[in-house]
Amino acid sequence: MQSINKMRMRRILLPFMLGLYPFTQAFELTYILGHPKNWQVWMLTSTDIEAASNYKYANDKQFKSLLEERSKKLSYVKYQEGSLATFIEEASSGACHIKIINDQGKELDGWVHCDLLEMSAESKADLARQEQKQQIANRAKVLATKKLTEEKRRADEETKRRELAFINSLPKLVSSGGNTVFVATSLDCANDLRKIVDYGRRSGTGVEFRKKMVELMTLGCAESIDNGTPILKATRSGQFITFTAYKSGKTGVALPENVTWP
Repeated sequence: MQSINKMRMRRILLPFMLGLYPFTQAFELTYILGHPKNWQVWMLTSTDIEAASNYKYANDKQFKSLLEERSKKLSYVKYQEGSLATFIEEASSGACHIKIINDQGKELDGWVHCDLLEMSAESKADLARQEQKQQIANRAKVLATKKLTEEKRRADEETKRRELAFINSLPKLVSSGGNTVFVATSLDCANDLRKIVDYGRRSGTGVEFRKKMVELMTLGCAESIDNGTPILKATRSGQFITFTAYKSGKTGVALPENVTWP
């Protein structure tokens, strides 16, 4: 049960430590080393696979005797229960890479099964402090993002308000009927447009009127613009009004009755 609890704690702490990586760089996490049951001392290995295997079969009678013999012949780094270690990394095998200080003050590293590690109270306290710092930093980041979003929203609303006010201050092209306004492309063409419009008023806007208007547009002498289009540089030129359409920049000549002034 103790082994299962340690495994659960490690699965919680290691992802948590990765999330705190920018903060945990500033200090090292210290662990208290244990050893398998019925062992007075335990050893670090040079590979994670060997560390996992030694731990798994530590109390198998045949393997234990072999391991005891092998530990006498090979230069394993040995430690007593309660020794302190600094965590380096964890492997998929379940073994952890650690470093320890031996009795001669020399720093040594090796692998041991992670179930034999228990984080020291000091490191737990350090992590708690770093978590608090990160939470504060995260809250500050969220607040800063909200502030920027709100400032952008207000700026966009102000831009739209100013644009609407500007549009409302402009003259507009209007038509008494339909969704478009017929305008001429030049002052000379405006005279022809005037004649066709007057013809329509006298004779109606039937087939003949439409034929004349289509012919004028085909010749490039007239075009249609959306009803209500705001215009810039509206200038009276004789009996006509020259203009530049807002945003599109299209220029043209309108009949006076097709322009409303603010």
